[in-house]
Amino acid sequence: MAETSVSFLDSLKADAGTDSWREFVDLYTPLIRIWLHTQHVRDQERDDVTQEVISVVLRRLPEFQRERTGSFRNWLKRITIFCWQNYRRKNLSKSPAVGGSDFGQMMGELGDPDSEMSRRWDQQHDQYILQQLLEKIRPTVRPATWDAFRAVTMDGKSAEQAATELGVSVNAVYVAKSRVLSQLRQVSEGLVDWQD
Repeated sequence: MAETSVSFLDSLKADAGTDSWREFVDLYTPLIRIWLHTQHVRDQERDDVTQEVISVVLRRLPEFQRERTGSFRNWLKRITIFCWQNYRRKNLSKSPAVGGSDFGQMMGELGDPDSEMSRRWDQQHDQYILQQLLEKIRPTVRPATWDAFRAVTMDGKSAEQAATELGVSVNAVYVAKSRVLSQLRQVSEGLVDWQD
């Protein structure tokens, strides 16, 4: 799908006080919280761990080197795991343990890039980022254009099916899809690099 943009990461590395950092925090804080929620981390713990993840990313980003597609996503996952484990170690006596040995097994699965849990993390990341970008675009697109785009890209319908259901030509469906994808690339410029 998409990879966090090198230029976006470079702007974050260059200056921690930029609009890019605000954009990063606004974009990734909810994702980290969602992911921790899916792992049954309690509300207060989610707040604390999320804040620590953002803090570690801020401090450690200058050391980050992209090695392959998904490097940043995996780096963020490792930081999140580390912060969660660290939080649990520090607070084990204050809160009941969640899962016991299941926690260790879960951490092992998250550390294995080929595990189902890691694949779900990657999928959640990609879906979340795409959804956030689409939410930025939707208010700028005519409803008929959005409906055609949604039918073929999100609902998996053929252009012919979408055209019939929407009462437009097949060409109109292709044009709508092209327009929204073009806007998607524009709104994500500098934030993500698209993988074809």
